[in-house]
Amino acid sequence: VGGSSSSGNPIGSVGVHGSRTGDQITLRNGVESMGQASTGFSTPVNINPVATQEVNVDTASAGAEYTTGGVRINVIPREGGNTFTGALFASYASPSWQASNITPELQAKGLREGDRLKNNVDFNPGFGGPLKKDKAWFFLSARYKSSGNYVAGMYYDKNFNNPNVWTFEPDTSRRAFNPTVWKGGQLRLTWQASAKNKIGISWNDDIIDYTPSAVSLTTAPEAAQTRQYPLQRQTQIDWSSPVNNHLLLEAGVNRYRAASNLGHMAGLSPSMIPAVEQATGLAFRAIDATRLAPTYSIHARFSASYITGAHAVKVGFNHTNGWNKFTSESLNPISYRLLNAVPNQLSERAFPIYTETDMAHNLGVYAQDKWSIHQLTAAYGVRYSYVSDGWPEQSLGPAPLTPNRNLTFPAQHGFLTWHDLTPNLGAVYDVFGNGKTAVKVSLNKYLENASAGGPIFTDPNPINTLITSTTRSWNDANRDYVAQCDLLNPAANGECGAMANANFGQPVPGNTYDPALMHGWGKRIYNWEFSTGIQHELLPRTSVDVSYFRRTYGNFRVNDNRVLAAPSTTCTT
Repeated sequence: VGGSSSSGNPIGSVGVHGSRTGDQITLRNGVESMGQASTGFSTPVNINPVATQEVNVDTASAGAEYTTGGVRINVIPREGGNTFTGALFASYASPSWQASNITPELQAKGLREGDRLKNNVDFNPGFGGPLKKDKAWFFLSARYKSSGNYVAGMYYDKNFNNPNVWTFEPDTSRRAFNPTVWKGGQLRLTWQASAKNKIGISWNDDIIDYTPSAVSLTTAPEAAQTRQYPLQRQTQIDWSSPVNNHLLLEAGVNRYRAASNLGHMAGLSPSMIPAVEQATGLAFRAIDATRLAPTYSIHARFSASYITGAHAVKVGFNHTNGWNKFTSESLNPISYRLLNAVPNQLSERAFPIYTETDMAHNLGVYAQDKWSIHQLTAAYGVRYSYVSDGWPEQSLGPAPLTPNRNLTFPAQHGFLTWHDLTPNLGAVYDVFGNGKTAVKVSLNKYLENASAGGPIFTDPNPINTLITSTTRSWNDANRDYVAQCDLLNPAANGECGAMANANFGQPVPGNTYDPALMHGWGKRIYNWEFSTGIQHELLPRTSVDVSYFRRTYGNFRVNDNRVLAAPSTTCTT
């Protein structure tokens, strides 16, 4: 409790009222702005404070406009104006400013020092004004953040890049640390094309570098992944038009393109075979695998709002399509397990592997209304959702430990096609008619988030049936740290035992998916959120709110092991 940190994982999510963290969505000026990685909430793009007019965090009922019922974060950009203005935010923290809670008792147990701040710098200038007075404006901002934290009990290895030494020797003069360097820029252009047409164009670019990013008490710096985002780019155009006093039209398109790479330490020699010391659990010498993961999304929205004295009607649609790709590689296709520096097991990897999953359509069409009748305001709406995915043709050629590999997996379009209708209902009653006491109730149906990186979309991809790694026992009789055996032979030979999985490097049929699950209406995981409460104004700008929330989920997916007959299983509670 207390203090702050600007380092760590750039991807954050929260749940509220029983929602799942993967159902969080991020928007920029009302347009979704998320990638296709993971469950879809993953968007490691910096929110630039100086370039941001406001951030709206909404946890209330989402209505029919959104598919999911999680937290909604809408970032509104600063647009500039008819006067040239600028702003600057800067912060700095020194290691000497940090207190320490390392006690003599902890030091007596071998902990020399705890996690500690290395540096913390944040520099965020911005400037904007008119391009043409009363017609066009701009706001430009940049941000540089650098921070780092020393890792308690971990140091750089004196034996770094020495292929002949199989023990970790800490250099206590060089503490290991996890750094963060974040560089970004944001530009917003606004054009008042006419009295009733306003167009905005946004550009946002971030470069993020965590090198390394996962050093810990059991992971030496040379065995930790470097986590880099060389490209995090969003471009957006949005339009609004108050046609008259009753009708408002809005539209927007967001293009999100990003890359998330996990690599190895700069200067690491390919001759360094990764190792894990079984006695301590320490991974050292090198990292065992790396990854390239680009993602791409196009988000579009349109809405029309019609407001009369009693009704506030809104209709519209959202659509997303994109892809998520993975390339898994390794600097060295084998790694060792040691016990007190003596080899007893080796691992083999069939890298590189390339996969791609496409989100062809993630569509929602909705209509909703708020109807005010005296002291009662009723809200009701319905949303139609459609999702379809697939993958292109994918081919894999030879790899160091699978030299004869030549596989092609055919393209598949519409492997999953889901249709859903979700209702949304709510009411607010002004008890005394003076706007000070209100009773609220709502019942809404939501769906799980959908992205090309979600498990239900990636797991059926046939390239994921490939057995990409295996282990085998190893008796290094002459202690030369060279496996005297044929690593391509799955059977026991020489110093090596048999492969733990004889299908190494080959596709093996795994899960099959019930067509009734993958196609049709009402197949997607859903949840119902019920809420009720009362809000009362105690004083001007001071109120009390007491609410009850309940969320129930349905359409859970079940894995059925069809090798086992029902009589061979035992049910327990």
